[in-house]
Amino acid sequence: MLDSLNIHYPTYYIIGCILLGVLYAVGLYLRHKKFSDKPAYVPIILGFLRAIAVSAIAYFLLIPILERFKSREQNAIVVIAKDTSQSIKEGMSEQSYAKYLSGLEQLEDDLGADFEVEVFNFSDRIAVGDSSTLTNLSTDIGAAVDYIENQYSDQHIGAIVLASDGIWNEGRNPLYLGNGITAPLYSVALGDTTIRKDILIKNLLYNKIAYLGDKTEIQVDVQATNVAGAKSLVSLSKVIDGKVSKLDEKSITMKGNDYFETLSFIVENSTAGNVQYRASVSGVSNEISQTNNTKSAYIDVIDARQEIFILANAPHPDIHTLKKTLKINKNYKISQYYGGDNIPIAKADIVVLHNLPSTKYPINQVISSINRKKTPRIYITGSQTDVSSLIKNDAGLTINGVLGQTNESQATVKSKFNKFVVSDAIKNNLKSYPPVLSPFGEYTLRNSAEVLADQRINGIETSYPLIAFDQHQGIRTVFINGEGIWKWRLFNFLQNDNHEAFDELVKKIFQFASVKDDKRKFRVNIAKNSYKENESIFLDAQLYNDVYELINTPEATLKITSNKGETYDYTFSRTDNYYVVNVGSLAEGTYSYTGITRLEGVELKSTGKFRVESIQKESYNLTANHGLLYQLSEKHNGKVYYPSEIATAGQEILSNANMKPIVYQEKDNRPLMHYPWLLIPILLLLGIEWFVRRYTGGY
Repeated sequence: MLDSLNIHYPTYYIIGCILLGVLYAVGLYLRHKKFSDKPAYVPIILGFLRAIAVSAIAYFLLIPILERFKSREQNAIVVIAKDTSQSIKEGMSEQSYAKYLSGLEQLEDDLGADFEVEVFNFSDRIAVGDSSTLTNLSTDIGAAVDYIENQYSDQHIGAIVLASDGIWNEGRNPLYLGNGITAPLYSVALGDTTIRKDILIKNLLYNKIAYLGDKTEIQVDVQATNVAGAKSLVSLSKVIDGKVSKLDEKSITMKGNDYFETLSFIVENSTAGNVQYRASVSGVSNEISQTNNTKSAYIDVIDARQEIFILANAPHPDIHTLKKTLKINKNYKISQYYGGDNIPIAKADIVVLHNLPSTKYPINQVISSINRKKTPRIYITGSQTDVSSLIKNDAGLTINGVLGQTNESQATVKSKFNKFVVSDAIKNNLKSYPPVLSPFGEYTLRNSAEVLADQRINGIETSYPLIAFDQHQGIRTVFINGEGIWKWRLFNFLQNDNHEAFDELVKKIFQFASVKDDKRKFRVNIAKNSYKENESIFLDAQLYNDVYELINTPEATLKITSNKGETYDYTFSRTDNYYVVNVGSLAEGTYSYTGITRLEGVELKSTGKFRVESIQKESYNLTANHGLLYQLSEKHNGKVYYPSEIATAGQEILSNANMKPIVYQEKDNRPLMHYPWLLIPILLLLGIEWFVRRYTGGY
């Protein structure tokens, strides 16, 4: 419907367009000699036609806007949100549940005859259409309320039907959400509000990471309702490869209908890896559910112990100082040997060489062995160090000096150092530590080495390294060119009443030495070691060629095996220059995975482990919370109905004023030039004018 024409200019512009057309016609036809012998009305008609055409063209050039108004009617939408969590089925009999589903389907059909009905399911998340992605292991009613508000905020919602038992155990409180919802919310109250007999493992408290050989406390929270006077047994078992072995058992007596007690169990972590401990409580008669009578704890038991061999030319206070500092880390096993001892060097993870090699103890076999194994080593050089042996063994440090001669040197901390983060405490204390005895001579380091501190001799700064770090051909080496570091620790305490800066420096040195480089060409990675039952599990993989460039040309596969022997096979997808796979969610248990690919005919494998924990949220509380549903419906001007009253709810919805359609009026603004057919009348006027002129002999 044409409502109005507007231009973005004052109205006198229209008068100007008319005057332009009139002046153009007058100038063209007034006293035109060719029409002197024609009837007087001929130039008047021709001038009139030309004036109209020119005025119209001028008006078009002003780009007038055509405003059109359209009316659109929108019917109300009814949104039905269905809670599909486990507590719904467990809180209703099969007959009641089937009757409820039938009543809800009938409500959809009745409302769908006149209105648009949109249905979605929810539990731990939202599912529109296909609900197979829902695990139903937890309930997030807040997410459903949030979804309705966000998804339908710009639409005409006539009514909302929320079918739930009111139990929410995940997400935000739904009462604090959905403030923008204007439609009435009708709740269908499912489940049973009767408090029934139940005893359960409410929670387990424990450290998720432990070290091999340590003892760990597992606290077991036991909760019970309506079982006053009953007795039960709480046990803790260890599960390895599906085999259950009981570790301890305790007896409890429920002293009231609302019972809660925390029991403590101490376990010794004697097995490395991902270890499962299972807490169980024996059931009582007529218990509502026994699925919540067990709960598992998963502890990553790390065998991070490292054998540190301190080899010395002779007894020295530096050795005692190092041992005292290293014992702070319980994952270090420290052994001390002298140069002439029978040293089981093959067991060493890190070797400290104090004043070795020496002329008395060249320890050639020891150095050959650690070179073959590429064992990290820390040299503490001093007055007894045979500097010529360092050169002969290609240690990475050359000292051209005289055996036995030393300098007293202090530290000058380098401004740039990138091997690890050096704290201000280390920097400030290191440069003030008392001097140590450094071998006399000219120092040369391998180019791959990086210096933390140079020697300052008699107050003169030199370029001779005092503390340096090297990584060459897979061997990590640290040089401390000075004996007497025991004085550093003592001075640290005298200055600060603690050993923190010295201990931190030693810790960083040994951390650098202990890092193992990953040179594998094929690596499969997992984001974390622990997942919940309703979480999707993603893995990625990287494949490197001979020059360690990322490639993903060959196909890569993945095999996952559960602790029950079940296997699952997947094929990695290629993304950019790496591989990815989503294995979805898995059942509770411990899993190992193996990634396989082939590069230039060679099979490459990468393995690892992860665990999936049961969340059991739906089993902890099976008592329906209809109070929440009443509060929700009251907040949103609705009502609460029970499954037997679903038909009544449908009648209430149909009679609600919100269900009336809404009429929207839309305005469409378009420049008149977007309608080219309007030029036809102008062309027609000009055509008639031309025809009359030709007919009357005007040209």
